[in-house]
Amino acid sequence: MKHSVVPEGHLVYAVGDIHGRADLLTLLLDQIKADAAASVDAKKKAIVFVGDYIDRGPASRRVVDLLLNDLPTGFDARFLKGNHEDMMLKFLEDPSSLGHWLNNGGAATLESYGVEEYTSYYNAARTHLGLQKDAPHRRPIERRGRIVTSNVLGGLHHQYCRI
Repeated sequence: MKHSVVPEGHLVYAVGDIHGRADLLTLLLDQIKADAAASVDAKKKAIVFVGDYIDRGPASRRVVDLLLNDLPTGFDARFLKGNHEDMMLKFLEDPSSLGHWLNNGGAATLESYGVEEYTSYYNAARTHLGLQKDAPHRRPIERRGRIVTSNVLGGLHHQYCRI
């Protein structure tokens, strides 16, 4: 099996499974900035977010805000869609999939967007989440991508992997 190699002078960080933990994402981004600053020979820096930004944790909306507006300067960012983003998008297209999303942490995401009444999630989500087809919060959630080397994905829960 042939493995991909990051070119010399490039730094690539992979981040996965944030799950609504803006507090941990903030700490992690600070660690990435510090690590990159210590690598003065880096010509290009990138962060690849491998999905699962939302659900379970209390601050999914803040996570998406951070991904949209507060990433470290000087880094290219790539966003991949995880299964939790996929469940939310399926729910927005088909309200009958609500139960599946809620069973996987979707209630925490809805609450982070100010949806507190659980009787009409579908209408509330379309109104409060700001996730209409052209809304900025959908950009990092809908992106698709491909990770070539599977070992990059191992053990990335709230950690970064410099490759």
